[in-house]
Amino acid sequence: MDKFYVDIVQKWKNDYEFRMTVKTAINFVVTVIFALFNVALSIYYRSAWYGGIGVYYVLLALIRGSVALVEIKSRKMEEKQQNELKKKTFLGTSVLLFIMNIVLIVPVTMMVFFQREIKFDLFLSIGMAAYTVCKAVTTSINFAKRNRLDNFLLKEISVINFIDMLVSILLLQNALIVVNSGNENHEMFLLSAVVSAIFMVLAVGLSIYNLVGYKKIGENDSEVNNID
Repeated sequence: MDKFYVDIVQKWKNDYEFRMTVKTAINFVVTVIFALFNVALSIYYRSAWYGGIGVYYVLLALIRGSVALVEIKSRKMEEKQQNELKKKTFLGTSVLLFIMNIVLIVPVTMMVFFQREIKFDLFLSIGMAAYTVCKAVTTSINFAKRNRLDNFLLKEISVINFIDMLVSILLLQNALIVVNSGNENHEMFLLSAVVSAIFMVLAVGLSIYNLVGYKKIGENDSEVNNID
C-alpha cells in the first residue's frame, strides 16, 4: 500500500499529463456541484439568470467529465485506439464548448442590462475575489504551458479552463457592481457592456480556434499514415 502512494506521489511530481488529468477529474466534481446548485436556484426562484449559468455549468461538467474519463480509460489502450477515441472526444467536446459559449450570451446579456436576480454581501464578494484571483493565476500559467503537451485533449482542457476563468472574472465584475452600486446602477452599464463584449468575443474565438484544431489533428494523422 505504501508503495502505491509513493508511486502516485512520484507520478504527480514527474508526469504533467497525469497532474492535468487528476485536476480535470477534480474540476469535474466541483463543476457538477456548481451546476446542481445553480439549476436548483433557477427552479426555486424561477430565474432565467440562474438557469443560464446552470446550463453553462452542466455543459462544462460534460466536457470535463468526458475528457477525464477518456484520459483514464485510454491509458490501457494501444496507441492507435487511444488516438481514435481521443479524436472523437475532442470533436464532441469542441462542439459542446462552442454551444456552451453561445448559451453564455443569455446570462451575460442579463448581467449587462441589470436583469439578474442576485444579491451579494461584502464578505461573499471578497471571498469570490480571492478565489477568482487564484484561479486566474493558475489557469493562465497552465494555458501558457499548454504547448508543452503532446496530448491534444489536455491542450483543449487548458483552453476550456481559460474560458471558464474569463466567466469567473465576469461574475466577479457583476458581484462587485452589485455590492458597490446595487442592482439598478446604470452608470456602470458602459463598463459592464464593454468588458462583457470583449470577454465573450474572446471566449467564442477560443472555441472556434479549438474546433479548427480538430482539422489540424486530422491533417497530422494523414501525414503520419502517408509516411507509414
